[in-house]
Amino acid sequence: MLFQPASIVPAPLAKEDRIASLDVLRGVAIIGILFINVVGFGIATGEKFSTAVFGDLLSADFFSYAAVYMFFEGKMRAVFCMLFGAGILLFSINKQKIQPKRVALLFYLRMLWLVLFGLVNAHLLLWNGDILFFYGLFGMLVFLLRKMKPVYMVMAIPFVTVVWFVMGTFYYRDIR
Repeated sequence: MLFQPASIVPAPLAKEDRIASLDVLRGVAIIGILFINVVGFGIATGEKFSTAVFGDLLSADFFSYAAVYMFFEGKMRAVFCMLFGAGILLFSINKQKIQPKRVALLFYLRMLWLVLFGLVNAHLLLWNGDILFFYGLFGMLVFLLRKMKPVYMVMAIPFVTVVWFVMGTFYYRDIR
């Protein structure tokens, strides 16, 4: 197999090596993200969205949208992002024991596949809500910074927050 010595056979983790709480939390986050995406699949955007959801404040459409917005929107993506970061650390720690010189190569190949799936999803399947591309790109960046001292990570929070706020402002201004 490409990039792997004969002594290492690709296989899923053994049951005793899995972290059950992370698997359960990941499943909850994926189901929550599915709830969020179902709204995007089923409701038109713009004026039709406003009419469909907010036209009758006693309708099932309004209550289902409100429930998804209050209980899932933003929260599930945040949980999934934290789990993605934990997965990066677990991947690098576990692979470091087996083949320390190839950890970066294996990780970047993995992220490259994620980027490619994201591009196919966004440009061939035309899903405008694709996030895989960005997970792949940010995964590559996070992998480079994974050994940074925690104090520097905390110092970066205001910078990332301001960048995210400015990007969101431009995005929502264009929608309006």
